[in-house]
Amino acid sequence: MNFIDKSNSSMGAINPRYDLSYKKWKELAEGAEGIADAVSLGFGYGYFQGMKAAEAECRKKPAENPKKVKELRQAIIYTVNKTRSTFALNDVYMIADLLQRKMDYKEYTTLTSAEWSKATIINHILQSESEENIRHADSFIRGLELADRKRKECQA
Repeated sequence: MNFIDKSNSSMGAINPRYDLSYKKWKELAEGAEGIADAVSLGFGYGYFQGMKAAEAECRKKPAENPKKVKELRQAIIYTVNKTRSTFALNDVYMIADLLQRKMDYKEYTTLTSAEWSKATIINHILQSESEENIRHADSFIRGLELADRKRKECQA
């Protein structure tokens, strides 16, 4: 299917809020310096309308319990867009990067041993139903970090 066929088959499928009306097309054509300029302006108009639609989609509240990939992506985008804390966004990015690389059959080789362990622990914590076990894991890790800091201070 070529470009013209695709364009003709999409007639009526575009949301009227984002479509180029005859009135707008006429205004565009009158403001253009020729056919090429009109096409270029029309493309720019379509691009910006598409950006508006994409931004509206990002603001749309996600499904209650997302299960499918598209629903999960929507929920992640919605949550990230609502998050104002730079620290929280950085944590979300680092966790997403670790888990994505751990699950990708090519990129898992880029994980260091420590990153692999972090991703595994994050998985365990996210799957744990026991608040007590999660608190114990947090206390254990904090204790290890404190001991490591003290050891480094003694060596300095």
